[in-house]
Amino acid sequence: MYQRRNIENLLDDGKIDFFVVEQYFDGIVNMSEEHRHEHYEVFYMKKGNRVLYQNGIPYKLGPEHICIIPPNYQHMTTSLFGHLQELIFIGFSKNFFDGFIPGKTTAELFSNVDVIVHVRKGEENIVLSILNRINEIYNQQKSDEFTKAKAQSAIFDLIFNYSNYQEKENSEIYDEEGNINLKVKYMMMAGYIKKHLSEKITLDLLEDKFGINKFEISRNFKEHCGSFFSDYLNTVRIDYAQSLLANTNANVETVSLSCGFESLSHFSKTFKKYTSMSPKQFSTYHKSLRKHDIH
Repeated sequence: MYQRRNIENLLDDGKIDFFVVEQYFDGIVNMSEEHRHEHYEVFYMKKGNRVLYQNGIPYKLGPEHICIIPPNYQHMTTSLFGHLQELIFIGFSKNFFDGFIPGKTTAELFSNVDVIVHVRKGEENIVLSILNRINEIYNQQKSDEFTKAKAQSAIFDLIFNYSNYQEKENSEIYDEEGNINLKVKYMMMAGYIKKHLSEKITLDLLEDKFGINKFEISRNFKEHCGSFFSDYLNTVRIDYAQSLLANTNANVETVSLSCGFESLSHFSKTFKKYTSMSPKQFSTYHKSLRKHDIH
């Protein structure tokens, strides 16, 4: 994460034209708050699922999705499940494509590109080949116009020629009456659960927050979020508990409260069900690993 931040600063300072960085997130890895930057950011999901929040709207990201974030757009990403997530980030300056298409600025070129585009079926290997080409160009560390032109061509191919590019439309976000549609509401629910893990979260609470009948939520949560409500809530809580026990010195009781469990016995029973270890066993094991790393 810090490596990418340093490279982004070089880009925003005008010292480089573009960059490529590959990142891995293992387990629940959430950004703490929304942020913005001066450049375009494109990332390709190779593995796993994440949720992008852009200007407050959630978008579910999965394998073969390409996400485009323009300059100065508020955004953040969170884990959807606690599995491995592998992403390739490409950043380029806000005037990187000026003149690439005669008479078009970068802003005009990308003004009608949707937030999420999909790699066309059967062309996944071609896209990976293009990503490798962009990475090779970047690693040459050259700043001449010929190198820039090669990078422009490859990034243009990635977004416009090998994805289901279409102009922006709000049909995936709003219904015909202009209300946020059901799918998006469920994604917002999932995001709410992750942000309020330490609180008591019930179907009644979600009904009140999102205006969907609690029995509907119970029936349809798996269709929109990948697992039943109770399983999703427990999985997210236990993933967070594992992160705390593995990476901090917090004791089991503190972790239990931080993850929203009302009793230590319920936490211990649920933790063992999902990990096959007790919280204390898990904590002791990871403390020994950290101690070994120090020495």
